[in-house]
Amino acid sequence: MPAPAVSRSRLLGAIAATAAVLTLIGCSTEPTPPATPSHSTAPLFSSDDEALAAAEAALTAYWDMSNLILQEGGGGGERIQPLVGAEWAEGELAKFESFSAAGRRQVGEVNVASVELRQLYREHSVTVIEVIACVDYSNQTLLESDGTELSLPGIPDRLPFVVVVQADRERNARISGMEPWSYEPC
Repeated sequence: MPAPAVSRSRLLGAIAATAAVLTLIGCSTEPTPPATPSHSTAPLFSSDDEALAAAEAALTAYWDMSNLILQEGGGGGERIQPLVGAEWAEGELAKFESFSAAGRRQVGEVNVASVELRQLYREHSVTVIEVIACVDYSNQTLLESDGTELSLPGIPDRLPFVVVVQADRERNARISGMEPWSYEPC
């Protein structure tokens, strides 16, 4: 038996009613706008000065721990890991292991004399803070295993370094690189 014929006006009425109901409950044939990301695209730091302060704090924490590890003869180098990026940590750990294997130790400390902001930008999910840091070695003495001073001729007491600091959304700032800027004193 064939299906009963539906009048044209009834069909149009049903379509109109369905469209009205769908519109009222928020279903529409219009594409929905993409959801906004859960993280803010706003700058992590409200000013260059705030970013510079974060970089200085990361550098201070790094040198405090590095000084301690070297004063203790290089053992326990993994203590530096929370303060540095994962890739850079590998080189740091190797440096401490080499220092320890040679039986060396540090007397005194390395300090940061000054820090200047070089660049500030976002890269993926981190904010990158590049600074020029004047690192002061004048209060540091390196000793060989027999207690004699390790001679480093021609190296000035202060050297400038380009330091890369990466800060995540929670503002955890870690050193991810440090290279000599020049070999001229700062």
